Amino acid sequence: MHKRSSLLLISAALWTSAIGTAYGSGNPSVPIQLDGTPMPFSGRVMNDQTFVPLRDISEQLNFSVKWDEPSQSITLVKGSKEILLHIGKADVSVNGHDLFLNSTPEIIDDRTFVPLRFIAENLGTEVKWQPNTRTVALRSIPESPILISNQKEQSDDSDVSIKIQYPQLDGLADPTVQTKINRILKERVDSFKKNNIGTLRESLVELRDAGAKNMTMAIDCNYEVKYNQHGLISFFFRDYIYSGGAHGMTYASSITVSTTNGKVYSLPDLFQDDSYIPLINRDVSQYFTEQINQPLSGFTSIPRDQNFYLSPEGLVVYFQLYEYTPYVYGFPEVVIPYSDLDSLMTIHL
Repeated sequence: MHKRSSLLLISAALWTSAIGTAYGSGNPSVPIQLDGTPMPFSGRVMNDQTFVPLRDISEQLNFSVKWDEPSQSITLVKGSKEILLHIGKADVSVNGHDLFLNSTPEIIDDRTFVPLRFIAENLGTEVKWQPNTRTVALRSIPESPILISNQKEQSDDSDVSIKIQYPQLDGLADPTVQTKINRILKERVDSFKKNNIGTLRESLVELRDAGAKNMTMAIDCNYEVKYNQHGLISFFFRDYIYSGGAHGMTYASSITVSTTNGKVYSLPDLFQDDSYIPLINRDVSQYFTEQINQPLSGFTSIPRDQNFYLSPEGLVVYFQLYEYTPYVYGFPEVVIPYSDLDSLMTIHL
């Protein structure tokens, strides 16, 4: 049997941004600010992530909380957003979109603690670590009023288990643009499934002929909304296949698109010329030297069409598993603040 559940948790851990590593295990208490104002509570570092008391953060971010004792579940509601969590469980749902946490909500001393970054970012709040003051800074974000619905395709047959989730947009001013973007998002997962399912079935036949038993291949596609401001929306995708062996393989990709005209942006489209390349190269090299304590093996420069997505904090460039680092480092990400790039960009964020 393939190790799908554990691999999804590992993949989610690689994929989910954790700011706790910046604090270190020696800092159990973390000050928190919201829009520059200190909060009357602190965060707690657990499993390299910052957790906060649910009641306190709900009052500050203005969301309602519903507790269900029999299922040990928590429902958070703010506007059109609804988040469903379970005490001690990694599975979480945001408006029906199934995701995994790499650290679970917990009850400690009769208080419920939840992961700050996941909750805040899914309720329209930027989370940023301030190293000079060793503080978590929260900032309210005026997200575009676009409805993002989650579409699912799921099949659990004995050959290939399929769980595909992809976004579809509603509420755009131009229905033609909306249709165009939704088609791009749907065709992306359709293409991944089509390109892999035949190979997976062939591999399964070979493995069974060799004596393998109780084995099921898998395709799992998921995504995050990383940015939804200024007429742009940026998605980060994680596509996983299991084809036998100790573990499967996850591939990262992204799409940044204008919700005004449907233009899909490549990295060069964001800049006036190629002068952004040495600047990003500098930050990439510096990040890996400081965070991994060694230079990137084989890295000389990003390509012009380097993988990227937009975030409230800045432009994020990322690399594939094994591209430059061991598997344990996941998808390495480097954030370049917009303030460093603004004079070079064709759009201003």
